[in-house]
Amino acid sequence: MVEAILPEMDNDALLDAVDAERQKFTQRDDKALHALVTLCIARGVYPIETVPGNPNSVHAMVNGWGARWHEWKGGPCLCPKCGSDLRDQTAGPPFMRVIGISENDRVACWRCPDCEGEWGRGG
Repeated sequence: MVEAILPEMDNDALLDAVDAERQKFTQRDDKALHALVTLCIARGVYPIETVPGNPNSVHAMVNGWGARWHEWKGGPCLCPKCGSDLRDQTAGPPFMRVIGISENDRVACWRCPDCEGEWGRGG
């Protein structure tokens, strides 16, 4: 069923469908979600496997991080103090090399692993 409908979708609509199915939690159809993710892999939207250093499969990354796990987002990619690239090239998206400094069980600011400069959550 899924395969018959989805070939007409563009990749962005396909990612939206993955997210919609994933967000159903206990009501989701795991077979449909698996088929959607497999189609994303076949189309080249997702890599065949995650980068070396990341023990999770592509399916596990979708389950844990969402449909757009493979995109770098959600924070600074360059250190505002020294300009270092903070993307974790070993584990791949969405992982960053920043160090979270916590206060009261909440990250209050970030620290660069290269220059040890710190900045607030807002950048």
